[in-house]
Amino acid sequence: MMYPNKNYNNIPFLQCAYILLYNPQNNPLQSEIDSIDEASEKLDSRLELFLDPPSPISPESMFWAHSSNLQAWNELGYDSRILHSNLSFPLLKKLVDVGDPKAKKVFNEEIAKRILDRYPPVTIYLLKEGYLDYLSESEIEYLFHKLSEQIMIPDSELLDEKFANTLLEIGTSFLEKDLYAGHLAIDLYNRLRNLLNK
Repeated sequence: MMYPNKNYNNIPFLQCAYILLYNPQNNPLQSEIDSIDEASEKLDSRLELFLDPPSPISPESMFWAHSSNLQAWNELGYDSRILHSNLSFPLLKKLVDVGDPKAKKVFNEEIAKRILDRYPPVTIYLLKEGYLDYLSESEIEYLFHKLSEQIMIPDSELLDEKFANTLLEIGTSFLEKDLYAGHLAIDLYNRLRNLLNK
């Protein structure tokens, strides 16, 4: 099912997604899911094909479900894990652009939080869509120092091939802009690569 079109201050805001109706109570993957992005990867839309019978939910109820998700996102301080990143970050950016004070306060924090979550698809999304450009160089340096501390922990969850490649992509992007953060990311990538090759 598609999200309805949204308006903020009579400005149309178009973004597509769907609600997956699935009861994960008996699914051991549930405890491994920390965000809607992770849920959409682990419980992808192909599951909709196997719903039997097809969802009897009316369009009005689907609209209510989408609206409830947006309400929860708002009530939880625009926590970007509540909505898919390809919805939460453009919506949060639009709220910043139209002057929402709460959005202005949390925008950079949400970008940093999701980078530090180390979930490669979200990190790559934020990089490719230019969201790291909104962070100051000192904020970016702080992020890479925090990631560096985590990598030095033995058996860290960061010892991951996908995340190493994400770091390389981030570092290359920042090197093109001649930012010191690019060198930090490349150094972090090399250290992670050395740990992975042990």
